[in-house]
Amino acid sequence: MKKVLIGIFLLVFTQTLLSQQSNYFTDSIWSNQFQSYRKINVYLPVNFSKKLIYKVFYTTDGQFIDSLYCKKLDSLIINKIIVPIVIVGVYSSDKMISKDFTLRNIEYLAEGDVRFENHLHFFNEELTRFSEKKYHVSKKVKDKYFYGVSNGADFGFALSVRKPDFASSYLLFSKAAFFDTTRIGITQSKIKYYLSCGSDQDIIEPTEEICKILTSKNIPFDFHFFKGGHDCTSWLEDFESRLVLIFTNLKK
Repeated sequence: MKKVLIGIFLLVFTQTLLSQQSNYFTDSIWSNQFQSYRKINVYLPVNFSKKLIYKVFYTTDGQFIDSLYCKKLDSLIINKIIVPIVIVGVYSSDKMISKDFTLRNIEYLAEGDVRFENHLHFFNEELTRFSEKKYHVSKKVKDKYFYGVSNGADFGFALSVRKPDFASSYLLFSKAAFFDTTRIGITQSKIKYYLSCGSDQDIIEPTEEICKILTSKNIPFDFHFFKGGHDCTSWLEDFESRLVLIFTNLKK
């Protein structure tokens, strides 16, 4: 009897301990748009519960969402600096389609191309439905965020213009391509943009262009230079600081 009680105690203790840990894993989602599976990295916060609904960050280049991001997020959430959030990051495709281009370039930049349009629809429809059902994330626009770097940020800006109800805020770091300003007017002032560039990177003009567009439209945005270059380490540090800024503002 004593051994049984000890076994039950250890089981309950282990389950409790596991529930107090975050969960980071790779998953996949079937896409009707692409007629194939798309790989995603997922972060579920400490004490994740299926009884709750969470704020969510959808990201491009999901392979960047790794254990280093998890450690940063765990610290922020455990210390109650930010609220518990879920991250769903879609892997980009590095398959070469020519000497100079990958499928990533097409999906992120080639607006009007069938593959770009499929990728846009995948994010706006398939990914959100899948995540809302499986990871218990919110359907409300105010609880949805987008995070992208380099050409992933370029895609994010196009997504915000084409699908203004996709997310309430966009974290766009080190934008690397210019936007066709003659193609469409931007009027969605309810979106908040968080724009950044590295102090050591060469390409800053695309971000400066967006700042000018948003200013002319009286659309709110926050811009700053972070210390660093066009690299994952710098983006992670800036992502952490932007999370603190966003959730500090939400408390006001």
